[in-house]
Amino acid sequence: MAQALLKNPELLLLDEPTAGLDPAGAEDFRRLMYELAREGKTILISTHLLQEVGMICTHAAILYKGRILVQGSFEEIAGIVRKEVGEVFTITLGSPINVKKTFDEILENKSKLGVLSLKEEFDKLVITVESVDGRNAVIEFVDKLGF
Repeated sequence: MAQALLKNPELLLLDEPTAGLDPAGAEDFRRLMYELAREGKTILISTHLLQEVGMICTHAAILYKGRILVQGSFEEIAGIVRKEVGEVFTITLGSPINVKKTFDEILENKSKLGVLSLKEEFDKLVITVESVDGRNAVIEFVDKLGF
């Protein structure tokens, strides 16, 4: 990064710039990007981490097979992705037995909770829901189970 900045370029093209950085290093990188943007630099970042895009970029585009699927502000893109894909989150439980019981309970109430998909991975459940309301309903439901 230091070598790239030595010539004071107007444009930086970065591929997965925070890969391999610890949290403190990633935060230092984001601060540097803010500073460079305030100086008027254009920074293009290629990453698969949507959260990273939200923390760094003012505008973004999602590419698929060389074509732009959607572009705009992070908020606009996140809204479209949530609408099309759903909200994804992981619930981590203490033991596989609890995961199995919770999996069964959620499966029985899948349509009521707005669950689009449910997957068991070792000591985790990966649940995709239709909306933020669905996410909140699942969290509340799991909390009431008390496993």
